[in-house]
Amino acid sequence: MTAIDTTEEVDTTSEDVTTAENVADTEKSPSALRRRLSATRRALSSDRLRGRTLPVVAAVLMVAALTAAVTAYFTVYRDDRAIGTDDGREVVSAANDGTVAILSYSPASLDSDFAKAKSHLTGQFLSYYEEFTAKVVKPAAIDNGITTKATVVRSAVSKLEPDNAEVLAFVNQTTTSKTKPDPEQTSSSVRVSLQRVDGTWLISSFDPV
Repeated sequence: MTAIDTTEEVDTTSEDVTTAENVADTEKSPSALRRRLSATRRALSSDRLRGRTLPVVAAVLMVAALTAAVTAYFTVYRDDRAIGTDDGREVVSAANDGTVAILSYSPASLDSDFAKAKSHLTGQFLSYYEEFTAKVVKPAAIDNGITTKATVVRSAVSKLEPDNAEVLAFVNQTTTSKTKPDPEQTSSSVRVSLQRVDGTWLISSFDPV
């Protein structure tokens, strides 16, 4: 039994060696060489493709970055350049004129005074002003003979953007009435918010500070 087992093992080893030799011979055949050559060509083509693709991708990214930079220049930088000293003067002038119009009126000219003030206003503040003057200011001014005149003694821009701005204004206001005919002067400060509407700066809010 032992001899038989040994013989079988030797035969199996011989078969394995023969199989390996056959494989080696097969790999040396013309068809096998052609397959290897074809695979090599495909690998080289893939390398060339990658070599060409990388510069193309880099070029595309460079163009995209340049486009973004140009867009940023004309949308952001140009907007900043547009906010110059002329805009600052326009904003301050609009805030001052509007402040004087809002705080100045007389019983003899209430309607025209209110109309003048409304020409400086916009948005919800315009709606509020119309309601407040009609229901509160006009009756009080007529009944008590109230006349008030405002002047802006000093003002400065605290915020300036292409279409929005804020101005801090210091105001003196002189008031007379039936019960107090002698002029009475008060001082106050207000934060005036403005919006550019069709090229004109209009007051959108008016808050004491």
